[in-house]
Amino acid sequence: MTEEKKRFVLYEYLLYFWKHKNYFLLIPILTTLLIAGVVYALKGNDGYTGTAFVYTGSIETPDLTSPKNLEADFEKINPKVDVFVSGKRNVKITLKGKSKAKVENDLKEMVSEYYKRLDEQYDKQLVASVPYVFDLEASYKAKEKVLEHYMDKLEEQISTPSQYNDTKELIIKTEESIAEEKAIVHRMMGTISFFEPPEVLNKETTKADTYLKESIAAGLILGFVLAFAILILLKYIEDARRYYNKD
Repeated sequence: MTEEKKRFVLYEYLLYFWKHKNYFLLIPILTTLLIAGVVYALKGNDGYTGTAFVYTGSIETPDLTSPKNLEADFEKINPKVDVFVSGKRNVKITLKGKSKAKVENDLKEMVSEYYKRLDEQYDKQLVASVPYVFDLEASYKAKEKVLEHYMDKLEEQISTPSQYNDTKELIIKTEESIAEEKAIVHRMMGTISFFEPPEVLNKETTKADTYLKESIAAGLILGFVLAFAILILLKYIEDARRYYNKD
């Protein structure tokens, strides 16, 4: 009996990889160039990215807080705009373009117009609220004086029980009206004290990210994996050919 030659498969593959080590150089370079080229073609033309954060304060009007409404307004200045509104009443305006000067000017115009509208709405709400509070204060203070008159009248001798009951009823209704108006004033004063004005938090223009580092890393990893796969396939084909040729 002849002893069959023992095979070390892993060692054979390592030798095969070493003989064809140029695959591990050429293929990763090609995949890196390919991926980096595709990513740059998609992202490289963005040029610059302008970002602005605007705090809307206590403004909740849909025309000034809805992303779709805002984008429709901003697109009149530059169509390459994106708007995101967070739950914390922060509006993020993102604008992309090839020219840094144009991105800066368009973003400045958008933020300026938007802040102007917010400020006008803030003044309207404040102007509408404060006089109403003053009117209510004047109203319940006047009623308090009338209430004093009713109380004095109640202490006087009233000729008939019906007059007494009518005066008593007037006092109760006046007290209820005063209490209601005081509650409204208190509630609105609390609202006004926490009424926050709009504010431009941040505005900057930076070079757009081309994701070059990420695309290079992805290309190298994919290239090495592809080189391993190709060499394993080639080794398998060579072994299969030798086996069938031997027969």
